[in-house]
Amino acid sequence: MPELIYRISGLSDFTISFENFCVPCKWQRRCRYGKKAPLNVIIGCNDLLEAYNEKRLEQMRRLQKEADIEDSYEDIESRMNINLQQIFSGIWKKMIKDHKEEILCINSRKMDTMVTSQRGAVWWQEFSKIMRKIYEECKKQVTIKE
Repeated sequence: MPELIYRISGLSDFTISFENFCVPCKWQRRCRYGKKAPLNVIIGCNDLLEAYNEKRLEQMRRLQKEADIEDSYEDIESRMNINLQQIFSGIWKKMIKDHKEEILCINSRKMDTMVTSQRGAVWWQEFSKIMRKIYEECKKQVTIKE
């Protein structure tokens, strides 16, 4: 199974390259990306922090609607539960899934849904592994609660 490659591209920026996934295939001539121009995603520690804050705000709004009037802000905040997968999923959606028109390999409208879902699952699994490594690096620079 191919692996994603990640490189440090700045003080708090990382480049994730899908070059091992962009292998010649019969659909590649219509795809925007390929071996010579692979899909590269630049993720910064601020992106992780932003995704965390989005999930936090989303959960806070939901919990405030469900909360009793007597509940304090601290009580509501203590019930919040945000895990890393939710943060990574938000980044995945924003950086990869929202651009699936450009990425033919995971575009289910242009290719077989079974193939694209399998490929998407493999990509997500690798992306999640790399994001854990990036998260560990970013934890040294930015405070993100787990």
